Amino acid sequence: MPIPESPPSPAAELDRDRDLQRFQVAFTQLSNKKREVFTLVALEGVSREDAARVLGIPVTTVRTRLHHARLALRASIDGGEP
Repeated sequence: MPIPESPPSPAAELDRDRDLQRFQVAFTQLSNKKREVFTLVALEGVSREDAARVLGIPVTTVRTRLHHARLALRASIDGGEP
């Protein structure tokens, strides 16, 4: 019989909420082109090749935009204030 998970502590919930808020702010600061690639590939699970077809751009451009979107998100989240 699996052991039921205990509910997250209030501190853990606060940390999660802050992380989500930081992500949302950082995500809105991405350019539209980076945001659409990140959404398709990282959030929706669409392959890079399919994203390239949908967006009408080369796969290398999808990879580049995804890479830069991830870098920008990390920088914004790591350097951001709650």
